[in-house]
Amino acid sequence: MRSLISALLCALALATGAAAAQETASDSRRLELGAGLGLLSNPDYRGSAQTRTTVLPVPYVSYRGKRLELSRDGLAARLFNTDSVRLGLSGSGSLPGDDSQDSVRQGMPKLLPTFEIGPSLDWRVSESGGDWDLRLPVRAVAAADFDEFEGIGWLSYPHLRYSRDGLRLGAWELETALGAGPLWASRKYHRYFYRVDPRFATPERPAYDVGSGYSGSRATAYLGLRHGAWRVGLGVTHDVLSGAVMRDSPLVETGHGTVIALGVFYSMWVREWTQPKKRAPAAALQPQS
Repeated sequence: MRSLISALLCALALATGAAAAQETASDSRRLELGAGLGLLSNPDYRGSAQTRTTVLPVPYVSYRGKRLELSRDGLAARLFNTDSVRLGLSGSGSLPGDDSQDSVRQGMPKLLPTFEIGPSLDWRVSESGGDWDLRLPVRAVAAADFDEFEGIGWLSYPHLRYSRDGLRLGAWELETALGAGPLWASRKYHRYFYRVDPRFATPERPAYDVGSGYSGSRATAYLGLRHGAWRVGLGVTHDVLSGAVMRDSPLVETGHGTVIALGVFYSMWVREWTQPKKRAPAAALQPQS
């Protein structure tokens, strides 16, 4: 069952990460469905020296409407919108290692997949040569599978992001995105991954506790390509733990970590439709006296 949860999370990460955003009119909607093959390589957790690589079939889903959007940035609901400021909902997740705990966490409770969701205030800083956005997400985090559910605090990733669409490489359409910023997290979040309870302490793994605060920095890069019904997406995330409050935890084996997600998809079904515009009341059409 644990492997099933991991597979589903991997599929979601790849499907949304490779979804190419399409510009649509404000009153139109677009839904695109397909399937493909994905690869995900990630450490057991930030700071772990153990990495896992998973290859599996995954779905492809892209949706854009007036208020709801599913793209490479995940699922977002536009709660408030102006030309330069958007308040929405964002989500993310992580895949810890499998049940074979042969790392520094051996003998400790197993880590569950984590889910993140919360509001994000996005400000369009500039459109010079592409889109520059300052994004301020704050997300509640839960660790869960079919048998367990536990709230583990909150995580914030304020970052500056540059994106550009409409580029071409021969017959392929390209879109790119780069982002970087610090991570901040609550004490409960840090304790879930990096605390060593005295009952699990060993001579090689002394007891350790940690508080809230700076959780390292993150840089992301994304490249998406489209040609006809084919879609390719490559996403890379690199974390640096230098100066982080949990850097001295005996569970932190390395000060950096990289997640790589690659997906190749074929779009099999597309539907576009326009939301009927509301007609003005009859009284509003009467000439003013």
